[in-house]
Amino acid sequence: MAEPNLLLYLLLGAVQGLVEWFPLSSSGQISLTLQTAGLPPVEALSTALWIHFGSLLAILVRFRADFTAIIRSSASGSGDGRTGRFLVLGTIFTALTGIPVYLLFFEWFSNNPGGQVFTLLVGMLLVITGAVLIIGSRMAGGMRRISNLVWLDGALTGMAQGFAVLPGISRSGFTVAALLGRRLEKADALKLSFLLDVPAILGAMVLTYEGDLVFTLPMAGAVAAAFVVSYYAMTALIDFARKIDLSRFCLIYGSLAAGAAIVQILLA
Repeated sequence: MAEPNLLLYLLLGAVQGLVEWFPLSSSGQISLTLQTAGLPPVEALSTALWIHFGSLLAILVRFRADFTAIIRSSASGSGDGRTGRFLVLGTIFTALTGIPVYLLFFEWFSNNPGGQVFTLLVGMLLVITGAVLIIGSRMAGGMRRISNLVWLDGALTGMAQGFAVLPGISRSGFTVAALLGRRLEKADALKLSFLLDVPAILGAMVLTYEGDLVFTLPMAGAVAAAFVVSYYAMTALIDFARKIDLSRFCLIYGSLAAGAAIVQILLA
């Protein structure tokens, strides 16, 4: 297969930067596009996950003050440290859930590389994402803040994030729904979801690295596009969440996921 051109990779990076924060599964969307361009499903998903590196850099820059405070608090033993403990627990439970799911998924698709099955699976998982968000909106009360975090918040959110290794399961959708279900205030739920994305992206990159990745100009362009779009999309989404009703916010999330799933299934 001829390597996709720079323009296509720039577009995919921009899609990653925008869709990463919505329940549309950026890895699912990009994987399907790359598969259409001729990549096998497993290779397409691996490439899609590596484009996430741009979003990871955007999170580190956007929330650099938060990460600095967490590191200083951990090193000195001062401060509350709830956010740091949340990230540690979330990462542990993400790994406990995500690694087995990832290994089963990749083994299955390595032996069953059918394109239509892949498309149909992505669509079905997007429907599940939408349903989870709608349920989360009905459970949510917005009564707690980051200062009230407990260990169960990190554990449940990490477990939810672990399933996002599947294309079509939205990481942001599942983690936000889990936090809203735990009655976290919506802007805090979004912020924690963004922070927890860093170890998730790093883990996915490590799992999919096979030693033969070539960081080409198109890939660099995709990462750069993902960085720029991710940075501004995060800020816009947090501001948007503060201005609208909680249930409407979640229903919009769920509706987007369901609509994307219908399109995927119709195109399968």
